[in-house]
Amino acid sequence: MFEERSILIAEDEVIIALELEDAIRQARSHSVSVVSSAAQGLVLLAEKNFEFAFVDVQLCDGYCFPLTSALLKRRIPFALCTGFVGATFDPEYDGVPVLLKPYDEATLSAVLDIFVRDNPTVTPVASRRSVRCQL
Repeated sequence: MFEERSILIAEDEVIIALELEDAIRQARSHSVSVVSSAAQGLVLLAEKNFEFAFVDVQLCDGYCFPLTSALLKRRIPFALCTGFVGATFDPEYDGVPVLLKPYDEATLSAVLDIFVRDNPTVTPVASRRSVRCQL
């Protein structure tokens, strides 16, 4: 067992956010914070330390990039979540895992294993291996 980690979920679809939060809590003992917008995520990011984040590309206030830019600057690893097959991102996101929705608990557990348990010290996202999941 490992210590509890703080995870941020930025997802504007309530059902998906609840399912993701539940899967994370079942797989691990984590503190999970959920927001539906990049602006809310930025507020929480200023108030709390996170070890990892799951970020939907399209949030209720637009694209996630203000939030993901802040995560990159703070060197907090994250996964981009999208339902758009074939989505491409700017080169600054090379090495950031992209999870295609819908995803299952095995995929989430694998991502948490890579980024939380196996890497207790946060390192730059760009140095992490890429995990592309299509279910």
